[in-house]
Amino acid sequence: MNKARASEVATQQMDNLESLLHLILDGKVNVAEAKIDEVPVSEDEFTNGYRDALKGIANSIKVNDHRSFVHRLKKDRAFLKNEIARLRETEASHLCTEWDLGYFKCWTSYLQGLLSRPLPSVEEKAVEQHPEEQE
Repeated sequence: MNKARASEVATQQMDNLESLLHLILDGKVNVAEAKIDEVPVSEDEFTNGYRDALKGIANSIKVNDHRSFVHRLKKDRAFLKNEIARLRETEASHLCTEWDLGYFKCWTSYLQGLLSRPLPSVEEKAVEQHPEEQE
């Protein structure tokens, strides 16, 4: 495949992956997860890193482990902003592969998406922290 065609395919895959990220942010994790598995491994390592991060985020949400990093993110805007800053700092200050940059980009986009949505209310936080106490 020539470079122009490979670049076009990678761009299409990234557009597709970004739309799947929006599905996850909208709570449609099962739909997104099924479609992520349909996205083929790319010749572009940035795209592969983004895809792998997206699969991990979807899986963490799906297994519903309230101790996981993904679930802790939804509770505190300051924490979200701090994590975005840490990801950007890592990208800028470390020797990163293209795969790493795609992975970090997905996480940064996910965190920014969470920031753009309302955080759970106090009651929702209580349910999240003690789901076994609920009927």
